[in-house]
Amino acid sequence: MRCHYRIETANPIVYHTLVGKVAKPDILEYRRAMIADPCYRPGSGHVIDIRRLEPGGPSFADLEYLARFALDGIGRMAFVIATPYQHGLVRQFAGLVEVVHDVPDGRALIQIFHDPESARSWLSAPATVSTPSAPKRHLPIPIQS
Repeated sequence: MRCHYRIETANPIVYHTLVGKVAKPDILEYRRAMIADPCYRPGSGHVIDIRRLEPGGPSFADLEYLARFALDGIGRMAFVIATPYQHGLVRQFAGLVEVVHDVPDGRALIQIFHDPESARSWLSAPATVSTPSAPKRHLPIPIQS
């Protein structure tokens, strides 16, 4: 599997690692496994390490679809990146989350870091905004030719 997770129950934080070319089916499969894990707690913070994610996936349509469910039972997300491609991917995702969930300042929910320690530190600090639980509106799915 290209997507892995580990749950730290003491804090609680979920650590994710995405490797290679990852698409929506990969993310949905491992997300289902994570939510079914007895150690998983809704509202946990997430450190999502995409430093080994390769260009070529997920697509913009995948990001739009995932943004609809991004905040369902999930707390703040700290993405760990290494490349400009990854930075752009996370900014697109964060923008979609802001629009779909009508969040005025997505930076309170999604941040970008270059190392896991800084990401964990941010998640361990008190949140400045509560996480919405359901999408407020949906973006149209683009027509693909």
